Amino acid sequence: MNIKTKAASFWWLAFSISFATLFVACENPGSIGSEFIEKSEINVDTIQVSNLIESNQDAYLGRLSRSAIGRFQDGLAGEIEAISFFKPSIQRSSDTLIFDDNTNLSLRLQLYEDEVYGDTSSTGTYSIYRVSSSWRGSTFRNSSDIIFDEGELIGQFSDATADTNGIIYVELTGSWKDDYINFFNMADDTRDEAYKAGDFGLAVIPDAGNSKIVYANYTLSNLTSFDSDTTSRFILDWGVDIDRTGEVDNPERIILDSNFDKILRFNLAEIADQIGNKNFARVAIEFKIDTLALSSSLADGEVRSSALGMSLKFGPLSDIPFDLGFGSLEFSTVNNNGFYRFNLTGLLNNYLYGEASVSDAYVYLTASSGSLAYTSIYLDDSNPENNPKLIVYGIEGEE
Repeated sequence: MNIKTKAASFWWLAFSISFATLFVACENPGSIGSEFIEKSEINVDTIQVSNLIESNQDAYLGRLSRSAIGRFQDGLAGEIEAISFFKPSIQRSSDTLIFDDNTNLSLRLQLYEDEVYGDTSSTGTYSIYRVSSSWRGSTFRNSSDIIFDEGELIGQFSDATADTNGIIYVELTGSWKDDYINFFNMADDTRDEAYKAGDFGLAVIPDAGNSKIVYANYTLSNLTSFDSDTTSRFILDWGVDIDRTGEVDNPERIILDSNFDKILRFNLAEIADQIGNKNFARVAIEFKIDTLALSSSLADGEVRSSALGMSLKFGPLSDIPFDLGFGSLEFSTVNNNGFYRFNLTGLLNNYLYGEASVSDAYVYLTASSGSLAYTSIYLDDSNPENNPKLIVYGIEGEE
């Protein structure tokens, strides 16, 4: 859905603040008894930012720091289901290491024990099945699908069994264990290629009735074998498949999320050109958060994953979701009493009097890599004070 674009074609005087003096009673030491006083007035004007366009991006969801697992009915963002999947390495620590039927294989799963999205009082249970479709973490995106076989249960666990460090051991059994051992015991010159072609890893699925989402750290997880010796193999590749439906629709707001289901695009030059040759001390762009909608859509004991803040980046960008997700931050800000504000003074000085390009702008929510964060922003509220605006602190001097 595209949000109707309107030209930001008027100045709206919000208020005016007069400073008694900007340069107060500066004595000239070269003149006995002389005094130079310059009085300045700071006029705070706003330009309504109404040329914002909703944009949907296909985020990369493989090899992130956090891999979401679970299910939660968010009263604002909708029904969210997150399935993680992984493939352990088949690397052998020595040529003499061989597995047999007595070898126990367990997933040592590392959870972020202090991060939960959903009902913090609930216990989540999860099942592990074989993945039956080919995938690669570096290219897996939000639009990609992962296919798994629910006909055979390979493992099952509860997040209540995590120790104080967030570690859970899950025994892996069935046909996957048998096949993994066969691949592992192959000769060095055939093992890697056979494993790559013949096995697609495992998926961790939230069971029905789950009401929260947890986060796995696959860089610190491994496949542990228990035999005469205990050894481990790192997780070779991983990703997340996220499905979200039933978002609350409000044409006056937009729900931005850290997976870029929705971001905002706009032409800042169209707005900045209205500043003209006005002398300004500061320019900022402001977005107001619908804090009431965010708080009232959660029940007692329910929480959302935290956003780090909001970011602003300028294009053109060759791969928008990659540049937003993994590129450097250009402008970023945090929630300040219900507002996201970007100080653009230097940038717009460089645009109006230099060569900076500001026509292709992107506004998006940022969170820790892999965290599912959401916020609601006013876009076209009946009260103009709530809507996005460019705030110009203009200087008018007099002698």
